[in-house]
Amino acid sequence: MERFRLTALALAVAGCPKPTLPEGPPVATGRCAPTADGSRTFALLHLNDVYRIEGHLDGAGGLSRVRTLRTQLEAECGGAVLVTHAGDAFYPSLGSGKVFEARQMIDVLNLLDGSDERDPLLLATFGNHEFDASDPDQADDFFGLVQSSDFPWLHTNITWNEHVLPMGDLEKTVSLDLHGVRIGLYSLTIDKDGPSFGTIGGDYDVVSDAMVAALRPEHDVVLALTHLDMPVDRALIRRDAAPDAVLGGHDHTFMEDTHDGRVVVKGDADARSVIVAWVTVAADQSVTIEHERVFLDDSVPQDPTVQARVDAWEAALAWEYCSTFDIDGNRYGRDNPAPDPVDLTCLQTELTTTRTTLLASEVHIRSAESNLGNWFADLARSELQADVAVINSGSLRLNQDIPPGPIRARQVAELFPYPSDMAVKTVTGAQLRQVLARSIEAWGSSGHWLQVSGVAFRFTPGGAVTDVHLSTDSGLVPLDDDASISLAMTTYMAGGGDGYSVLADIPEDRRSDRPLRTLVTEALRAAGPAGIGPVVEGRICNTEVPDAPCLVR
Repeated sequence: MERFRLTALALAVAGCPKPTLPEGPPVATGRCAPTADGSRTFALLHLNDVYRIEGHLDGAGGLSRVRTLRTQLEAECGGAVLVTHAGDAFYPSLGSGKVFEARQMIDVLNLLDGSDERDPLLLATFGNHEFDASDPDQADDFFGLVQSSDFPWLHTNITWNEHVLPMGDLEKTVSLDLHGVRIGLYSLTIDKDGPSFGTIGGDYDVVSDAMVAALRPEHDVVLALTHLDMPVDRALIRRDAAPDAVLGGHDHTFMEDTHDGRVVVKGDADARSVIVAWVTVAADQSVTIEHERVFLDDSVPQDPTVQARVDAWEAALAWEYCSTFDIDGNRYGRDNPAPDPVDLTCLQTELTTTRTTLLASEVHIRSAESNLGNWFADLARSELQADVAVINSGSLRLNQDIPPGPIRARQVAELFPYPSDMAVKTVTGAQLRQVLARSIEAWGSSGHWLQVSGVAFRFTPGGAVTDVHLSTDSGLVPLDDDASISLAMTTYMAGGGDGYSVLADIPEDRRSDRPLRTLVTEALRAAGPAGIGPVVEGRICNTEVPDAPCLVR
């Protein structure tokens, strides 16, 4: 298999500057230098859920800034710094899902060490979105990405089927020696939406205990690289056989927890923030971990070599996307011919404007009512003529707010990397309560959090949903558990996705003729110069935020 099968235009990356090889072995300096009391320290740079090489449309994040930060840490620590990626690197993004099939991600990750050689100090594990393209006939493509990686992939709780031959640098555990510290690492991937050509073990505590027991005797520090929900990560550091640190992902926003000196840390998705930690082993073998959240904004310059490669991929994306897809994301064909000449600025097309900031960052859209989520849910409810509409926030992937001003085609394309078909099912009031209860589980940046229309309720984080009311022509009315309710939702949810198993066995009444993305694009264009200005009404009331709008007070 070819190491990379790039499109002709993407080959422009070949003209980017080549990274230079380091000269000689690293020498520990600064905080990593040996100390008189016998303690030893190494530096760690942790990122998670980074699936955009370019970062955010507002300029924050991006892998070129990750490279700069790594370079700074290497200078402070004598060249050897451990870098970990906790999964969700291949997908989802506009470039991965529609055009390059994640090849751009691996190409740029390979540059993070400033070397053309294998990078043993960058370790990654698999997130659930690594398997977005994992049908049986896609195994070669998946392992081709792994094979193209200049760094190891940890897959401790994943077993590949016998009919596939895994290729690439795959490891169940990894052992490293950094500045005199013996480090053992293992991984845990969430057993959600796994590959058709493998099995993900869901006994996380059993696997973790076994790995810690195996690694602890020969290592000073044991680290778990995980792509799990935060409650599971918290439980891991509270076990008798616990790793010294859980370097986590999956939740998309900064999170931290400590227990008896052990830590769980996660950064913000797309490298808006990353974690820098200093791990010290004292002469008595006790472990101390100091960590901080580092924002990758304009204060961290873009590395010129990595940014040149990113820019080349972005230029290739403009050509490939605009020559292949229309503004609704439909592939050009016989009945929908491509324009001649190709408009290379198609993704910058202004659809309308917004008069207010649209809350689309995951810190908003995955944990609270969002004005943009309201607008989307209202569109779906109207189109499908349903009593209630719900949209799982994990299907909305822009991960940044849209400030007042133009709304462009790229922002909509980034919002919907997945199919956005909608369906209607008839549910009881009691089943709707179950749906809402699932929405608030593991509250705090989960993709199963719902944006809603036609319903209002109160909830307590870590507690229950109460005061559920339906919106009717005569106002809000309390929900009757025996009521018959037409519920519009994404077809992913309708099939039981994101843990909505209560919906899986209920038959569909109907589907929309047009996906939500098309409805959104059409509504934005129809808004014209006046634009849109949706608001947070108080449909979802958090009891811990008493001063926020609430319709069911």
